[in-house]
Amino acid sequence: MEDLYSDNDPHYRETRVPSGIPPPSLRDLKRSEDLSRYNPALLRPMNSRDNNNNNNSSRYQPYPQEEDISRNRRQQQQQYQQQQQQQQQYQYQQQQQQKKPMYKPKPLNLQPSTSFLKCQTRLSVNEIIDLIKLKEVEIDYDFVCSKVQVENVIQLKGKSSHVPKEIVSQARSKSNPFERIGHGVFMNRAAMKLAAMDADFGLTATKGSNQFKFLDICGGPGGFSVGESPVMDMVSP
Repeated sequence: MEDLYSDNDPHYRETRVPSGIPPPSLRDLKRSEDLSRYNPALLRPMNSRDNNNNNNSSRYQPYPQEEDISRNRRQQQQQYQQQQQQQQQYQYQQQQQQKKPMYKPKPLNLQPSTSFLKCQTRLSVNEIIDLIKLKEVEIDYDFVCSKVQVENVIQLKGKSSHVPKEIVSQARSKSNPFERIGHGVFMNRAAMKLAAMDADFGLTATKGSNQFKFLDICGGPGGFSVGESPVMDMVSP
């Protein structure tokens, strides 16, 4: 059955509408080879096209009116005046800042004061040197430690001083590769030396006694505190 509403139907083709515009027809389109994308349902009606054209024509005038020209001139003058005022304010602020003196802190007197010292007789440098007299004093190793232990340490140090450094480092890594004291790991080798000397001379067995003994108090920076603090915790009753 043929489509009733097509150009093939003479009644459909000759039907007039109130607008006086004939119905859309394929004959109104330009000839093109590819009509695969043509869809009549998507075409806008002619009435909407006319309305859009009328709106555009009313919105955009071919020539500006006198009121629009005067309005634009007033707006431009106002903008120019505002810019001039802002520029003047900025220049005034810059001038005021330049007039202000730069802040300079008060000088600090870092020289130590010796006014509290009272010297009745001043001595020269040569006189002070003459007052210094060297005195030969025999070192008493039993004053704060044991002379026998000091001699043993000096003897052991003399033996190890002739050993090459590579052999000493290998022996250290084999004896205690993780540098541990009990369950604690220490990165300070001076603390390890301190603990090893205490263990070698039997000074770590202080259980049952409030007296805490140690051998070397000069184990390097942090050696004494790092080495002795955990030992005291481990051996304290």
